[in-house]
Amino acid sequence: MKIFASFIISFVCSLIFVVAYRNKAVSPSWVIMFFLVLFLSGLAAQYWLMPAGPTIYGVSWVPLLAVILVVTLLFASPSPGHNNPPAFTMREPVALFPVMSRLFMWILLLVLLVAIILGIMQEPSSRYEAVKMLKP
Repeated sequence: MKIFASFIISFVCSLIFVVAYRNKAVSPSWVIMFFLVLFLSGLAAQYWLMPAGPTIYGVSWVPLLAVILVVTLLFASPSPGHNNPPAFTMREPVALFPVMSRLFMWILLLVLLVAIILGIMQEPSSRYEAVKMLKP
C-alpha cells in the first residue's frame, strides 16, 4: 500500500506541475524524471521517517505528503538568472546546464534507489530503537 500511496500523490503533484508549466517548453522526459524523483522520494520517506499523523489503509500520510510537497517545491522553484557575464570566453559555447541537470537527476535517482533498498533491508524494529531509548 505504501507504493500505491506514493504513486498516487506523486502522480497528482506531477499533473499539477504539468498544468502549471504548460506555457513553458517542458519535455515529456523531464516530466517523467520529475515523477520518478517524487515517487522514489515518497517511497524512501515511507521507509526512513517515523510514522506520524493519521494512518489510512496502513499508510502514514503526513511524512509522505510533507516529503513529496517539499521536493515538488524545490524542483518547481525558478532558478536564479545569469546576470553576470562569464569571466572568460570560449570559441564554442558549451551547453553545460542541460548536461549537469541530467547528471544531477540520475545521481539523485540512484541515491533514492539505494535509500529505498537499504530501508527495505533494515529491520523495522531497529529503526525505532533510538526513539524507544529516549522514552522513559
